[in-house]
Amino acid sequence: MSIASSNLKLVHDAAWSTLLNLQKMPDHPRHRNGGYLTLMRDWGLIEAVLLVGKCDLASAQKYYELSLEKASRLFLNEAHRSSHESRNEKNQMYRGAVRARNSSLILSFSGCTENEDEVISLMSAIELESMDVAEAREIAAISDNALFVRYLAEYGHEHDIEE
Repeated sequence: MSIASSNLKLVHDAAWSTLLNLQKMPDHPRHRNGGYLTLMRDWGLIEAVLLVGKCDLASAQKYYELSLEKASRLFLNEAHRSSHESRNEKNQMYRGAVRARNSSLILSFSGCTENEDEVISLMSAIELESMDVAEAREIAAISDNALFVRYLAEYGHEHDIEE
């Protein structure tokens, strides 16, 4: 089953909204204003690669390739939930891709810091209802991504759960 065009708009808007919110946070690098979001099926089919925000031409190619690499690497490591689990900075293999447990979707973002990339992927998955906030918290915990916890505290989410 492919992702409907209305859901592509939904996930793009969720990623854009998350990026805008991250830009308001004090430790966001001001020169990071966009990137690429890859949506891949768990069997390796790339459903979409979406530009979110703005990137200069040199950065755009790099972020596009990194977003695809993260998603592909997570696909190849079937037991992993996060690209953090196969991260290798020396080989330019970074965090930012997540696998939803009960859907067949991998989401990957590249263009910001690794923590921000992961937050954008997680919030996009939540908005698509591919995962709930509890599952997203589990994935963020794999990489000790405290930014995700701070993001939820600051901006919340309509699908959030009481703890």
